[in-house]
Amino acid sequence: MSYDTPLAATAGELPILSNPFFLLGVSSRDGRHRIVEAAEEKSLSLDGDVCSKAKTDLTNPRNRLTSEMAWLPGVSPRRTRQFIDALTQNPSTIFKIDGLPTLAHANLMASAMLAMNSNFAEEQWFSNIMVFSDAVDDIAASTVLTDINEDRKVGGFTEVKSVEAVEEALAERRREYRDCLRKVLDSLPPMSLARVVTEVADTTTASGTTHPSPLIDDLVDTYAVGTHAFLTKEANNIRLLIDRTRKAAPSGAAAVGMLLQRLEMVVWNWSTVAKPIQMVAGAKGTTHDLSEEIAGEIRSLSIFLYNDHSMLESSQRIVHLLLEAFESVPEVVERVEDDALVLHELAQKKKVEEKVKPIHQLCSEVLEEIDSAPLGAAVGARRVLNTGRSLLAELADEGLAKDTINELEDIIALTVMRCAIVTGNVSSKWDETIALLEDVWHLAHHRETLERVEENLSTARQNHRLFGNLAPIDSAPSLRTINGFGFAAYGNTDYDQNSGSYMATYYFVALFLPLFPICRYRVISTGNGFRFLGKAPLRTFDKWHLAISIVGILLLFLFNR
Repeated sequence: MSYDTPLAATAGELPILSNPFFLLGVSSRDGRHRIVEAAEEKSLSLDGDVCSKAKTDLTNPRNRLTSEMAWLPGVSPRRTRQFIDALTQNPSTIFKIDGLPTLAHANLMASAMLAMNSNFAEEQWFSNIMVFSDAVDDIAASTVLTDINEDRKVGGFTEVKSVEAVEEALAERRREYRDCLRKVLDSLPPMSLARVVTEVADTTTASGTTHPSPLIDDLVDTYAVGTHAFLTKEANNIRLLIDRTRKAAPSGAAAVGMLLQRLEMVVWNWSTVAKPIQMVAGAKGTTHDLSEEIAGEIRSLSIFLYNDHSMLESSQRIVHLLLEAFESVPEVVERVEDDALVLHELAQKKKVEEKVKPIHQLCSEVLEEIDSAPLGAAVGARRVLNTGRSLLAELADEGLAKDTINELEDIIALTVMRCAIVTGNVSSKWDETIALLEDVWHLAHHRETLERVEENLSTARQNHRLFGNLAPIDSAPSLRTINGFGFAAYGNTDYDQNSGSYMATYYFVALFLPLFPICRYRVISTGNGFRFLGKAPLRTFDKWHLAISIVGILLLFLFNR
């Protein structure tokens, strides 16, 4: 087996292409004689000292193990050639290979990552690092020992007797894998690097709840060292903006707002870089000291703005920033959530009743109006929706708690629902009822309110399907016959189980035979009669029935003349 692909430019950069097996073009199953022969052949085109060292490394049992661990143990020569070609021609395909021994796959992926262009999409870097990490985690020394000894048996070399020797060599491989990842990280643009490492940390720690694998732990440690200078510098910028915001507070909310906007930008940049460090620290049961320190200083600004200057909106803005930017630091989130609750209670305790009174009054007035004038229920419903939403927007701007606003929205939803039901019952036209109920379904919050709206919406839709095309009737039609001539209802279609109603066709009958269909009614059987709910037009079938009956009578008349 030989490797003729011109790789002089990358051989020194990719670990697997510096391996003695690759340099001499031999496989892990070749014997001593073939290795010596290959070294002599390669010395004609490569540096003689390099070839000699490669020969020594592969023929000396002690040195050979290091080369084997860095090569593709357990892989046939033919497949080895295929994988090396894939590595040199399209390294990204290495990560999609299935069925390889884990050590061999990890060695290939280590070189593939170094061979890849740093401009690859962040999603691909994330995917490749995860595949690589999983492979490294799955490497078992006992399996590697078996693969190496099988190759040695074919080549006639002494087998490795101790799994401890493999474990020692494997520890060195893991260090090289870590160095490989460090080089990859150094090649990525800063913000791409931060996003990729964040995604890796988030996935491997289940958002900071489980301990990462050793390789990812080392990866994030290396990342933390590399970003320390940036985080320290940005932390100082955050402190400077906090100080300026404190000094600007006496000038009013507008001056503070401009500085808070700048503070948010800097904090988000800082948080983007610090997030993977925070997640891994939390997963390991430790904390990122600088994150806690900076979060504490930002938190103190929030308290200062409310306590000393009554800037509720600005204080809430900072609390929101802390909850999102430091979501991976549980200690910070816990403290800030407590702050948010205290701010809410202090700001709303004395004002909430007065603020919500206009909405309660509005709903009460409309309900009283529809009791006395039910035909105006739809107008009342729209009034509650439009005026209520306007009042809610004002309350939200004033900082009313979201839970309280949700409760008020539920009150509005229930009021409009009541109006919608009255509208449908009074007019028997369910379009407006359905539109109102669909509108308030998006407004409701609590489960009980949603269930009531959904139940009534379902009923309204059912009524619309059953009665939407029915014309109202002033009285029930005649169902009398004299000597077999008169009117009767026949048929039972479109049965509705909930109301027990169905569609029946109203006929003029002769000798008790349904002769001329006149119209259709939705009826409820009362045993010895019907309750008529509304009138509907004839179906196509009924019209054909009518036409055939008329033609038949005409023909009968003509033939009898």
